[in-house]
Amino acid sequence: VGRWFYLRLCVRETIATSYPKSGVVIANSSLFFADPNQFEHIWTKIESSLEVGGVFAGDFMGDKDSWASNYRSPTTPLSESQVRDLFTGFEIIKFTERDEEAKTSLGKLKHWHMYSVIAVKRTHQNESTERNAGHE
Repeated sequence: VGRWFYLRLCVRETIATSYPKSGVVIANSSLFFADPNQFEHIWTKIESSLEVGGVFAGDFMGDKDSWASNYRSPTTPLSESQVRDLFTGFEIIKFTERDEEAKTSLGKLKHWHMYSVIAVKRTHQNESTERNAGHE
């Protein structure tokens, strides 16, 4: 009657050499704190781990966020176009921007600027790279 599925929760440091193949990747507010020098490498690993037809759901820090500079640890703020450029080979289902003053979970006021994305992977990473190279 019901359908069962297997869910493997994978919590790893972003420096891991590879991520397991996945049908869903959820990255809510975690990519904010990726080392900016490693972000491209981390994103490539995330994209490679996601199966064709898999769903990415996550948030990216916007460049107007109050933590975008001078935060206690490095952050990776991105512009809207930088976020959209990550999703070549994906169908973006939902793309929203939050740009407002609001409290943190600790009750401190800050400026929130973030992009939230839900997208379905439509091509293998190397296929989308080859296709884009032909359009330059």
